[in-house]
Amino acid sequence: MKAEEIKDRETLEAWLRGRPRRDSIVIAHRAALRVLPVWGAAMGEDWARKRDWTVLPLLRCALVSHLASHATNVDFAGFAVAADDSAADIWASALNIGRNSPGSGASAAADAIQSGYQAVQLVGGASIETVARVIRTAEQLDESRSILSATKLDARSLEEGKKLSTCPLWYWPDHSPKPFRSMERDMLAIWDGDPPDRWDFWRRWWEGAKTGQPLDPELQLAIVKGVDEETWKDPDKVAARIAEIEDAFNTERAAEDRLDEVIAATPNAERVEGNLDSGALILVPDSGIDGALFDYAARKVAGAISIIRLDGSNQYTALEADLAMLQAALEVTPGLPLELFDACASATGRLVLRCEIGDLPPLEKDPVLTDYRSRLRDAGADLYGNDPQTQSVVAARNALAGNDVFLEHPRDVGAAVEEIGPALEGHLATALPRDAKIASDPAASAEERKPATYRLVSRTLRIAKIAGYVVGGGAATIVGTKEVLEAIPVIQASPHFQKLVELALRWLGF
Repeated sequence: MKAEEIKDRETLEAWLRGRPRRDSIVIAHRAALRVLPVWGAAMGEDWARKRDWTVLPLLRCALVSHLASHATNVDFAGFAVAADDSAADIWASALNIGRNSPGSGASAAADAIQSGYQAVQLVGGASIETVARVIRTAEQLDESRSILSATKLDARSLEEGKKLSTCPLWYWPDHSPKPFRSMERDMLAIWDGDPPDRWDFWRRWWEGAKTGQPLDPELQLAIVKGVDEETWKDPDKVAARIAEIEDAFNTERAAEDRLDEVIAATPNAERVEGNLDSGALILVPDSGIDGALFDYAARKVAGAISIIRLDGSNQYTALEADLAMLQAALEVTPGLPLELFDACASATGRLVLRCEIGDLPPLEKDPVLTDYRSRLRDAGADLYGNDPQTQSVVAARNALAGNDVFLEHPRDVGAAVEEIGPALEGHLATALPRDAKIASDPAASAEERKPATYRLVSRTLRIAKIAGYVVGGGAATIVGTKEVLEAIPVIQASPHFQKLVELALRWLGF
């Protein structure tokens, strides 16, 4: 059955039976939300004023149900029960008083919101009959059948794969139908007559939910978790607590943005990700080079290694460390084009130096060394010329001046990579200590230290991001993490890794 065939509650139920349970939850939530202003407007009537009622308990429920109906990885059961308990008395009273009050629509609105919230409360087990009850009670306020029409459009949006939280509550150019628009104005007028700060957040929250531009879901979740039961009894205390949560959230988000900024400034044609099987962190290529071209360049490097190793004399023993470095770069799985490019560049530079100081025969007079250099240069040119990511990284790296902060703190650097070693796997586990040693070694050449330090900084910042660090003013702070990996507590427990992150920021000039 298609959404186009929905004509009444019965056909809606039939359509929902062919859809995932979550579709029932989000449709119930949105139907209840459409009539929330009816209850909000009723709070200006005498029977509500005499009891000092506000719309806050139902706004709280709507906040929880909004999150629960759109979030797939958060357990809202505890929050749902708490919110339901706090609003239960108001619902019960509304259903009784509302029937005998001049504004009888308040009763239907409260019933619809209650039904919608109860449907969402089940999160995964909402009955189709409960969803239909939301529509039925909402329709008591809606002779023009705009509730059902909007629900039908919700269904169509779900069929098209749209995210309903980004769809407006009312799909028509003039937004909500006239009766609901009038009640919304009345609700907002009541808010305007109260202290300015009391409804500031809720006005923004409502506008976002209504227009399909919801507030940051992580902020909403922080509010749901951060306002305790006692505070919810007083709208002014709720407003003050929400303001505190928003300030902390915005500060943290700015720090997260700063970390994202410095990560973007240190591209390395790779990502640091978690291996869900082992729980450790690994390097994953993020390169634009064609696999066949990479393999072609790798064969040239392998050939360069072979012509040295096949020589029977001992005149090339000074190249052993370089050959081991090149071989290690070839054995990285999956292959990292930038790592191989750097290995070629480093080996070529050290070849010239060793020939100049007499550790190797004169370069131009030795055909084996000339061939070795030619193969490495060709491989490096292939990698650079065919990989836009390598070009971008080299440009970013060359643009950074750097400084001597790692040379000034060799013990902190060494201790940090040793402490987080158990959290790393594969090439990351071997490359990070290697680059840390070079970056903090005053005997290393500047040509060798610069790329090693850059790799150390780039990978350190990405590890920090996964481990839940934020940065600000050159300092690094742990705020938690969104991922569950065995590596994360190892990194967070390292007393020296925070220092390593701060050194990385200082190297970048922060």
